[in-house]
Amino acid sequence: MLEHLYNSDLIMTEIRRVLKPKGLLILSTPNLASWTNRVALLFGFQPFSHDVSFISGFGRMILKEGSNGHIKSFTKRALLEYIRYFGFEIISCKGVIADGVDNPLFRTLDKIFSRFSSFASHFCGGPKGWRLTPHT
Repeated sequence: MLEHLYNSDLIMTEIRRVLKPKGLLILSTPNLASWTNRVALLFGFQPFSHDVSFISGFGRMILKEGSNGHIKSFTKRALLEYIRYFGFEIISCKGVIADGVDNPLFRTLDKIFSRFSSFASHFCGGPKGWRLTPHT
């Protein structure tokens, strides 16, 4: 969700303020350093997780109409630093396979790479996602 927000700092501050002690926050976000983005960049294409326009997916390997609406992108290192800055303790970090992909080869590769969160298409998601608890 953070990738869609212009001012995620404000949102993180507010979440920190209203979350009860020992409360949990589950986040999911695409990985800028995912294996798919690394391959795209290697061949001179735009990373999948970050568009240059809201009109179309310009510069992508696969052109698509519209945009994914992502304003910003995070690597694992950047997200960990960002989350800690706002006073949260990271309980778990898992890689998650990309959603909406029908190609069997891509899905197989994605499952393999998602075992390593630094290469996964997305960080976490659902009940196994980023579980954060504010420092007391």
